[in-house]
Amino acid sequence: NEVLQARVLALRKLANADVVPAVQDLVQACCSGAEFTLFRSVAGPGRAIGYKKPFPFRMEPPASSALCVSEAAVVFGATACELPAATWRGARVVELGCGSGYVGVLLAA
Repeated sequence: NEVLQARVLALRKLANADVVPAVQDLVQACCSGAEFTLFRSVAGPGRAIGYKKPFPFRMEPPASSALCVSEAAVVFGATACELPAATWRGARVVELGCGSGYVGVLLAA
């Protein structure tokens, strides 16, 4: 199956990029209620010079481990933050997660 092979290849590439430990660290930080800063690309002249706007972020620690942020949410959130905010402004996005709302908060910011 070509689709399955493509997914496996993408996961292997991700694992080789040494981002998996960083994703796990971010997931643990979200679950513990730690504050951290993400950086979002901007539109206009700032994007041409590579300016990224800081976005401080803190999740409340969940009452149970069932509401922790998943690795998939962190990866999607990082991918979404790489795009300029104008990409999402005014757009209607349905994020069908079942966690703490991490991706929804990122897209709303």
